[in-house]
Amino acid sequence: MLFTVIISFVIIYYGININLNLNETFNQAKLVFNTDISRNTALFLNAKADQQKTYCEANIPLYLELQNSINMFYMLVFLLTVGMFTSTCQKILVFRTKDNVTLPIGLILLELSIFASGILFIFSYTSDINNNLLSDVCGTHMNMSTLDKT
Repeated sequence: MLFTVIISFVIIYYGININLNLNETFNQAKLVFNTDISRNTALFLNAKADQQKTYCEANIPLYLELQNSINMFYMLVFLLTVGMFTSTCQKILVFRTKDNVTLPIGLILLELSIFASGILFIFSYTSDINNNLLSDVCGTHMNMSTLDKT
């Protein structure tokens, strides 16, 4: 139980870190382009070269840090999902094999909901298609390794 609580707090930390990095990238976009480019990528593609370079130099390190945080978040959610599934199975097995044991329905429903949320996140993370927009545009203005471009 303590291990699950610790992992949950680390997941919260990484979630806050991801949110702060996203906010910083949106802020950089507003500084460079005077608008939000997340919904209108044509502004980024058709911008002047110096605007693109300014944006890329400020944001590529943020995006790399964001990707590292998302990868760690994914691993922790995967670990928590497996933990919730095994905890639920353990409770059901103890209930079936021992006498005079009550089944904590509320706790099992909570664990199953965390398990279902974890499965949905894992499915959405692994089925995501890579977007090469930033690496294609920013690769012309700065050196990016092949690992950075993925």
